[in-house]
Amino acid sequence: MENYFNYYTEIEEHFQKRRGTLALLSPLDWSLIESFQSAGIPLEIILRGIDCAFEKRSKARSKTQKINSLAYCTQAILAEYERHQESLAGSSSQIEAKSSPVGSSETDKANLLQLLDKACDLLMRSQVQSPVPPESPLVGVIEDTVSSLQAIKTEISTCQHPDYEHLEMRLSRMF
Repeated sequence: MENYFNYYTEIEEHFQKRRGTLALLSPLDWSLIESFQSAGIPLEIILRGIDCAFEKRSKARSKTQKINSLAYCTQAILAEYERHQESLAGSSSQIEAKSSPVGSSETDKANLLQLLDKACDLLMRSQVQSPVPPESPLVGVIEDTVSSLQAIKTEISTCQHPDYEHLEMRLSRMF
């Protein structure tokens, strides 16, 4: 399953896309997403549930009212999850899905470390390919950014359960 932030942002973006406007999700909606994640509901199931709710609403008589909240989609999401659980009954993938928590797999960590390596490499190559005078403030910014990315990389590789929320905030401030 996707890491913590992809889970939340994918749901938010999909809901907004289906709604047709960039309406902000309410605290209740964020809370629902958190409860879906805690319950181990896969992202694909939630997206399918949102689609089902919007399709059902589009068939309704009153087409002027829009779905304003993710809460409206909850029943459809839970119905999709039930169908999903029934389809997995007795399969080994159900056991595997429950044993690996969201965002904590070694693959996610390895992918993140690889992305950070690539970002550092691109920054260092950009400095070599288009030489900037040593007295330019850009040199300091690039060096600071590379050292920050390497510090984050070290932190992630030594940490058993990285705090992805904190990591995203740090990266947002850098860029």
